[in-house]
Amino acid sequence: MIIKIKKRCFDHLATLALLFGLCCAMLVVSPGALSETVNIYTERQLVFLQPILDKFTEATGIDTEVLYLDKGAVERLRNEGANSLADVIIVTDAGRLTKLAEEKLSEPIDNKVVIDSVPAWLRAPDSRWVALTKRHRVLFVARDAQLKINSYEQLSLSSWHGNICLRSGLHPYNINLIAAYIYHHGINQARTWLTGLKNNLARSPQGNDRAQLKGVASGECKVAIANLYYYYKMLNSDDPAEREVAEKVRWIAPQLAGRGVHTNLSGIALAKHAPHRASALALIEYMVGSEAQRLYAFANYELPVRPDTPLPAALQPAFGLIEDKISVFDIAAWREAASDLVYEVDFDG
Repeated sequence: MIIKIKKRCFDHLATLALLFGLCCAMLVVSPGALSETVNIYTERQLVFLQPILDKFTEATGIDTEVLYLDKGAVERLRNEGANSLADVIIVTDAGRLTKLAEEKLSEPIDNKVVIDSVPAWLRAPDSRWVALTKRHRVLFVARDAQLKINSYEQLSLSSWHGNICLRSGLHPYNINLIAAYIYHHGINQARTWLTGLKNNLARSPQGNDRAQLKGVASGECKVAIANLYYYYKMLNSDDPAEREVAEKVRWIAPQLAGRGVHTNLSGIALAKHAPHRASALALIEYMVGSEAQRLYAFANYELPVRPDTPLPAALQPAFGLIEDKISVFDIAAWREAASDLVYEVDFDG
């Protein structure tokens, strides 16, 4: 009896071992059957991002799971700590990119293809993030207006009194611009400039960037500051009213300190505790590749970080813009001072 029991136990163990071996063999011959899912925290709207992610899955077999967090992605990542399920994080502002790096919420992107694809000024020195698109903050005037303005500095001249439209000075787009101004000209000159700009407003700061273009189109103001891609989105909108606004204005790429147009960034980072690191790196590599960069340009009219990316016809006039290639870390260093200046001069009041 004892011998039989032992034999039956041995036979059972042998069967389990055989099944285990077969399972291991299946994993070896069918690695695609267990493709990982890349978990993404993003501030980008899915209507824009999802088509690019679908192309990634089609090309690699790796699925994606997206958590849209409006503007709280960095805070969510910080609060979750080591328990976070995030593999990558996609944000829409240079200030939040620097937070990821400064707070060590991201890991260096150890991928030669990625590093070689993105110019040095469009990625962190330690590669804790890379830019995905460029967002130029330009001036808008009436299409037939003959105005002489080619710099941000001129916006504070008294000759523009009552003629400028702008959204809240505390919006990240404007905080970054003011911080860049401080970097180039110092805090005292920036205070004088911001005071002059406030005195030249046609109305209290309000609305979004689209509202500023509408202010110019309606004649409420002669000059507005807004991101370039909003203009192209309106110009190619399905809404006739938005197309009509865009057709009434034109853009000017001003210089800051004679160096070029102020440029904000959207970007991507590898989460510090990414559970699927290899697949996450594959996604980042795809996002800076020619196909994804082309999709970005055609879908949202943001300028790609790869200079070899084919652009839609509408964006051709923006190709080759002279850009102020200031480090985003230099901008970040002055963001708090920029915010303080906005309060000090009561810019939004």
